[in-house]
Amino acid sequence: MLLFFIIALVIARIKGYKPFIIFKSYILYPFLVLEIIFWVLQYMMANGNMEVVQFAGMLKTGFFIYLLLPVFYYKLYKSALLGSGLVLLGTLMNKLVMHVNGGKMPVKFTLSKLTGFANETTFDLPNSIHTRMSEYTNLNILGDIFDFGYCVMSIGDIVMKAYFVIVFYKMIEIMNSSVNEKQ
Repeated sequence: MLLFFIIALVIARIKGYKPFIIFKSYILYPFLVLEIIFWVLQYMMANGNMEVVQFAGMLKTGFFIYLLLPVFYYKLYKSALLGSGLVLLGTLMNKLVMHVNGGKMPVKFTLSKLTGFANETTFDLPNSIHTRMSEYTNLNILGDIFDFGYCVMSIGDIVMKAYFVIVFYKMIEIMNSSVNEKQ
């Protein structure tokens, strides 16, 4: 998620806003706490502690519930509607690729192998939702192919996480506008 936060900061800067104004909002700090937890869990999984996988769903839910704070505080209703549509679209893309692969998401590790975050032993765990990507898996283009070195995402994941970019960008835009109005 940090990547998508940075993307929002960059877009805001390109649009002429002061992006770091967002750090003045207490609304941002629950996100940063969730992000730290995410990184700790990623590190633990990369080091073979697969017991933490059980918390992944709760963390994902926590991130999306977190987004309700800025939506209601800054009245980002139109942005939230757009973001919800993107979450739905991304989810459908992920469900489609998993459906055609027997309930498994094909994964292709590249950079994560170099950073040590790739852990292919998770494929062999009971109830694993991931499988190694190969010529025998279907719709690989929709599988987890974007390897950032600390996680691997699908196109669907990226579409879903665009919601974060929208919310953070709109927060920056509104905060900059309110500062300009006061001057």
